[in-house]
Amino acid sequence: MWRLPDTPGSYIIDRRRRSIDLAHRKVAPVVSLVECVVSEELTLWVGEFDPTAVVPKSFSVGDHEFRRLLDHFHLPAVPDSALSVALFDLCADAYEMLVDVKRNISNIQNLLVVVLAAGKSGADTIKILDFGCGTGLSLVALQSLESNSVGRIQLTGMDRSPHMLQIAARRGLSVLTEAKWASLLAGTFHAVIASYVIHLGMSQDDCCAIAKQLIPGGVFVANYHHGDATGVAQTAALLSRAGLRPIPLPPIDCGTPGNPTVLFGKART
Repeated sequence: MWRLPDTPGSYIIDRRRRSIDLAHRKVAPVVSLVECVVSEELTLWVGEFDPTAVVPKSFSVGDHEFRRLLDHFHLPAVPDSALSVALFDLCADAYEMLVDVKRNISNIQNLLVVVLAAGKSGADTIKILDFGCGTGLSLVALQSLESNSVGRIQLTGMDRSPHMLQIAARRGLSVLTEAKWASLLAGTFHAVIASYVIHLGMSQDDCCAIAKQLIPGGVFVANYHHGDATGVAQTAALLSRAGLRPIPLPPIDCGTPGNPTVLFGKART
């Protein structure tokens, strides 16, 4: 199985080898090509561009548009959750070298602050799920958050990448596998956060599970990386169909036009 080298280059990743062949001819020379059989349902191809080539942030080959992710990987612009999960599993060990950790922690802290402002839970313990927790940076964010409510927060992480989840657990975050998360009872969490996740694609099943697991009055708070208006609207539609409703953001939100915060709530009964 392919693993990210210590000094990563620039890559194109897709389910189709044809995409890599076309990119080689039309975008930049591809100097190596690896086939990765992830499961019976998923085989992906990883092509490494010539390190001397200048590869644009986005490009189209055939009928596919590709966009850069984590500064090194070009994936189909149409979100493909299985492909994204496979990539994160492959580069889990190097993930924190590929991202701006301080920016990630700051983003998670903003989501937590919005939860505390919007949720208004009077419970002794505020149960929060980190949906797509990655390597568990939410635990670091929580531990350094300046709030009187920090001691009341019980944080749990879920990620579809087993390798990421192992790293998060070693960090000390309480974690759930996807299967255990999917089987949780209704009303498990006061809030769900998702940091740098929803731009990778959410399914209707994901949104319905999140809605089910929230208590009445619970909230879902996420950021939408790159602020794609179409993507934000599509995600909002999925959440609305799951029974959640948009809530005005509190004035303390630190989101930006390029990284807007999405806030939805579950009606109180």
